[in-house]
Amino acid sequence: MKPGVRYVYIDSSATTADEIRQKQPRFIIIMPDWTTPSGGVYPTRFPRETYEMLNDGSLGYQRAIQFKNGAILQRQILDYPTVNPPIEVFVRIEDSSQAT
Repeated sequence: MKPGVRYVYIDSSATTADEIRQKQPRFIIIMPDWTTPSGGVYPTRFPRETYEMLNDGSLGYQRAIQFKNGAILQRQILDYPTVNPPIEVFVRIEDSSQAT
């Protein structure tokens, strides 16, 4: 990991929003994992309410970027959320003008 970058683990539970408020990471990366149903954008263990709060700004974050690569093949061979997942990066609002 790049010097000066700190990984902060946020527990996925009913208190996730409170933990985000307490730890105040600069960036939050959301991406599906093996628990995510087809077409989902976040792990099922991550509270839906917390995801909605990230999206509506009430946790003090805004989406900085969202991306997903297009399929290389015309027919998708694997329909599994962790293969080419959509990725969202949220930045703390007070830091958004400094994010590059």
